[in-house]
Amino acid sequence: MDSQVTIRGNVGSTVAFKSGESDGRKWSRAEFRLGSTRRIRRADGTWADAGTTWITVQAWSTLAEGIRGSVDKGDPIIAAGWLRTDEWHDANGEIQSRLTMVADTVGHDLSRGRTRFVRNAPIPVPEPIGDDREQAGVTQLRPEGREEPAEPDAGEYDDEPMALAAAVGD
Repeated sequence: MDSQVTIRGNVGSTVAFKSGESDGRKWSRAEFRLGSTRRIRRADGTWADAGTTWITVQAWSTLAEGIRGSVDKGDPIIAAGWLRTDEWHDANGEIQSRLTMVADTVGHDLSRGRTRFVRNAPIPVPEPIGDDREQAGVTQLRPEGREEPAEPDAGEYDDEPMALAAAVGD
């Protein structure tokens, strides 16, 4: 049974990114530490931090690539995924462990700032090669460069701050 969780906090380390190929398949992994600090209200009405829980977040494939290009140390994020415990023996032979989240989703916490979404470039459709193999039903991918996403229309986004704060009395 998976332990599905959602954690909100700040990225506490630089994102470590690795990629490679294994058994003919490409892979990529991003990993970072996430600190989630609980806030409590004291008896006198003031707010205080009640300690920080640290967790290692690990992401694979296209999510890892998205994190690599979007998440930096200090960013407020929300991460959802499943928990696992990693265990190993240290130099003294003692068992050590750490809690790790294998993320399904990671995004910026928009209650603490603004961001812009940029879609991943589409994967190109295979183009047939114009020789005898095409007639035999054999196709080959021609290497194509990835295209940058098109700029949005000028009126698609409003760069002015929303009046939501005024509506809620802030």
